[in-house]
Amino acid sequence: MYTTTAAILSNEIGWFDLDENNTGSLTSILAADATLVRSAIADRLSTIVQNLSLTITALALAFFYSWRVAAVVTACFPLLIAASLTEVTQNQSSSQTKF
Repeated sequence: MYTTTAAILSNEIGWFDLDENNTGSLTSILAADATLVRSAIADRLSTIVQNLSLTITALALAFFYSWRVAAVVTACFPLLIAASLTEVTQNQSSSQTKF
């Protein structure tokens, strides 16, 4: 968002006189950019917190009930990480091809 603001402010004064660069459209662009950044950060942060808490809870329960179960859960973590990374890359590639 900072680069958008800097790009707008570095233009000549006559640039602001054009119809497509009026105050309302520039303000809406900046507001939309701020909303996109905020939602992207909030979504990513909530996913990270959810996954970390799920992992810690699963390990704690596994160690509480049986060390054998904990060994199986720990051995499955690389598979779960690989699956989630594959899902993320698939979602990113499919979102890029839609536009």
